[in-house]
Amino acid sequence: MESKEKGMFHDWSVRNIGNYMYHSANKNTKSYFVQHNSNKSIVEYGFETIMDFDTELRCMWERDVYMEEIVKTVAVSTMKNYKRKVVRTEKEVVLDEFIYTF
Repeated sequence: MESKEKGMFHDWSVRNIGNYMYHSANKNTKSYFVQHNSNKSIVEYGFETIMDFDTELRCMWERDVYMEEIVKTVAVSTMKNYKRKVVRTEKEVVLDEFIYTF
């Protein structure tokens, strides 16, 4: 990750420290799980452009004012490190990883 984005993430986290309140520990509590109305947290993400990814993030974090502030930085840093699928040609010979040629 570029040092510019690292700095932006650091600054954002310092500004928002303490904004997320977690439940206090309690011996009588059976679970701290909170049911959310959205099922967008666990999905297979498929994006090719920064605008596609930006839209995914904005939908996922639409009710979180702190995350909305960092969407652009997340999208840019992700796209800088995003590995696109390599399309192989028919002429390429792919050896099985368990086959060794001496």
